[in-house]
Amino acid sequence: MTYDALAKMARDLQRQFKSYQPMFDVLHSEVVEIGKRMQAFAKQIDFDLIEQTLDDTHDVLKERTESMAQENIFLNIDMLDGMYFGEIEEKLNSKWVMEWMESYLEETIEKLVEDKDCFEETTLLLSQSYNAYERGDYAIGFMALYPVIDTFVTHWHKSDDGKVKITTKGNTRSLKPKDKETILEKHQSILDSLSQEKRYAIEILFGTYALKAYSMMFDKDGHHGFKRHHTLHGSISYANLKKEDYIKLFFFLYNLYQLQEISQKEYMAYQTKKNEQD
Repeated sequence: MTYDALAKMARDLQRQFKSYQPMFDVLHSEVVEIGKRMQAFAKQIDFDLIEQTLDDTHDVLKERTESMAQENIFLNIDMLDGMYFGEIEEKLNSKWVMEWMESYLEETIEKLVEDKDCFEETTLLLSQSYNAYERGDYAIGFMALYPVIDTFVTHWHKSDDGKVKITTKGNTRSLKPKDKETILEKHQSILDSLSQEKRYAIEILFGTYALKAYSMMFDKDGHHGFKRHHTLHGSISYANLKKEDYIKLFFFLYNLYQLQEISQKEYMAYQTKKNEQD
């Protein structure tokens, strides 16, 4: 390209820029104005109040999670969808949660059955347990859930990333007694260090109560009446198992299912992490 051609191109660009200059000036002034409005809006926000509201909500969730776990009701993150902070204290109670779980039971069963990467052949037990529930055979449905729960927790416990991919190849054994003891020991220290600023705080809060309950279900006293060994070995009164018991035990599994974002190693080390942010 010759010098004259370059000079002509430069003059053309200069003329075009001058013709666009008024538009640039308008855009600049609008950006400046938007910035001023955003600063003014930010000054009106009470960030201390927002932080206090989050802390208060987290405290309510901790209290409700603990109290409902004593009824073998285990919360999950889906229950909070569409719920405002101000509604949690009023709505999140045993009656509301039981109604929510019953209304979402079929949909959630289907969700887990479709996740064959996770549950593989145990999806058959999930389907048949729900079929028994639909027939009113609550004891049969209840019993069929325990092997799925056992297998799920075992595979989660040995997973490097928390993702569960159940396989029926080889021998899959339940957690060793010392593993269950460690889970029980970690429960309180995790609660003591948990704050709403930490990553996966809600999932950890809900999950730690389910893992604690899982460990206790193997003991002779069980977890508030839920006894894994007694149920599978004919040592309970099956006539006492009700519709509500099936719903509770299934959503106990679903609570654990939502823990897959955190590996067992991350979970066990969680209380040592400081100021972990999303």
